[in-house]
Amino acid sequence: MAGTIASLKGRHAGIDADALPSPAHVTTPTGAWTFLEERGRKEERGRKGSESASGRTGGTHTISYDAPEGIAITAFKDLSVEDAELVRERLMTLVPPTDTAAAQHLRELDDGLLIKVARPVFRPLFLRHTVAGDSAHHTLVFLASGSQAKIVETFAGEGRVSHVTEAFLGENSHLVHAAVQEVAGGLLSRKAASIGRDASADWFELEANDGFTFSRITSFLDGPDAAASVSSAYLGGGASRIDVGARAEHRAPHGTSGLLTRGALAGDAKAIYEGALAIGADAAKSEAFQQEHCLLLSDRAEVRASPTLYIDNNDVRCSHAATAGKPDPERLFYLMARGIPEAEAHRMLVKAFVWPAVEAVPAYARGIIAPLAERAIARFTEATR
Repeated sequence: MAGTIASLKGRHAGIDADALPSPAHVTTPTGAWTFLEERGRKEERGRKGSESASGRTGGTHTISYDAPEGIAITAFKDLSVEDAELVRERLMTLVPPTDTAAAQHLRELDDGLLIKVARPVFRPLFLRHTVAGDSAHHTLVFLASGSQAKIVETFAGEGRVSHVTEAFLGENSHLVHAAVQEVAGGLLSRKAASIGRDASADWFELEANDGFTFSRITSFLDGPDAAASVSSAYLGGGASRIDVGARAEHRAPHGTSGLLTRGALAGDAKAIYEGALAIGADAAKSEAFQQEHCLLLSDRAEVRASPTLYIDNNDVRCSHAATAGKPDPERLFYLMARGIPEAEAHRMLVKAFVWPAVEAVPAYARGIIAPLAERAIARFTEATR
């Protein structure tokens, strides 16, 4: 082992997580909306009398995988001297610890994975996360020039989980990353990619957690002709609180990006969506769009959306849209009139609404993701009828 986890955090030493502000939250003409303070108060009450000296209740975070040939995976605790230096140099550079959530992730980091892709790999890498209690885990992904990879992560279990993925894509490399989250408790997830010339990153995320979800996906289009897409879906029932967002920053010319989010809420669930497209002064000929749509399955469910554009170059094409509404009762009646039971008709309507986010995944990876999304939607509709 080249060094301890503490040594890998060395370049960020001295950061006081408790003194930093909360992550940015949606601010609308009717006021600001955030669930982080509400979550913090509930967790503080729940931890009183049971915390360890470090302020955490402890937990386990196990990962199972079978690495395809061409992908090298090393746990942070087992890094070579050379790889340890690489991790120290890049850790928390795309997701900097400038707010309390990111800094707490760094402070509480238990372990992580270094994933290096040396060439085109067509067999997907499955990472299966099983959590119990509190955990903080990190993934660093490096794609060499001309390489290609598909990474699928699933999260299951119960606890308070913090997970960060940072990906660095060399010239003409291509990454598809999909995550399906089904954790009872709370999950804070951040993903970010630096995308080089002619490279592309396609993100997919399905949040079906029971409790609190905070998720942000950021793509930095650092090279000319870089491309990024984010397609995500969220499912919330009961008293779930879901705070999701995506951002694409165009820093070079001829970049393309797309953000698509679809959600369904039932019971007393509430959701926030914050999307942003930022076109820099040097990013001429960029094309970018974003859409957010939410299906409200109860009168008590709520969503607030804030799609924004920041444009510093006139030679671009950008658009954004956001909608929220209830299911069309005529469609439900149509299905039931043809002999489909109400529960199955309900599931079909929810799936039809959410499924465009799945279909936005590149075709060569969609078949891997679709069964996972199908099962999550079925569980959600069964639990919320």
